[in-house]
Amino acid sequence: MPVALHDRLSTPLLLTALACIIIGLFPHHESHIDPQTNEKVTTWTVGLPFSPVGTSVNRRAPDGTLDTDGKVQFVSWSWASVVFGVVLLEMRKRRRRKDQNAGETAVNE
Repeated sequence: MPVALHDRLSTPLLLTALACIIIGLFPHHESHIDPQTNEKVTTWTVGLPFSPVGTSVNRRAPDGTLDTDGKVQFVSWSWASVVFGVVLLEMRKRRRRKDQNAGETAVNE
């Protein structure tokens, strides 16, 4: 493959891969007071809000006791985004390696 075409594909692959990984692992934080129990509820999610990788909910009662609940979802759009980003990074790495080997072969001939 010509070097110019490789250069035109390398940067978009890298940027798309990084965007997918960042979106898939982006943290979200929300905190509010539950009016019924007067507890401070803090929610952390990692990934896309509608399909997170993981969720942690902390409830702090007025007397200071803390109740924590968390879960990890192994099948979600966030994981799909991360896996797609890693696959794009691997594709970019293999393309670069292939181009380097092709360049070494051309120099040796």
